[in-house]
Amino acid sequence: MRNHQQTNGKIERLNRTVKDELTLIVHASPEAFDRALEAFLHKYRYEHCHEGIRNLHPADVCFGRADAILQQRKQLKEQTKKPVNGPI
Repeated sequence: MRNHQQTNGKIERLNRTVKDELTLIVHASPEAFDRALEAFLHKYRYEHCHEGIRNLHPADVCFGRADAILQQRKQLKEQTKKPVNGPI
């Protein structure tokens, strides 16, 4: 929801994360800053798992892959629960 206190907090947290990451890098030009920002956003959207969305990547949720990934995780978890026959 727009202008909701929790939503505003999430946006502010994202802004702080971006600021913290980008201030670690010395930028020689505005183009260098733009490249660093694009690299950060790619990492944030496609490589970083978010606890608030069940440890998925935002891109997976956005593109409708969340259910398939969660189902695959569930199947893998069930496979690891099966007892192994034989000596230990």
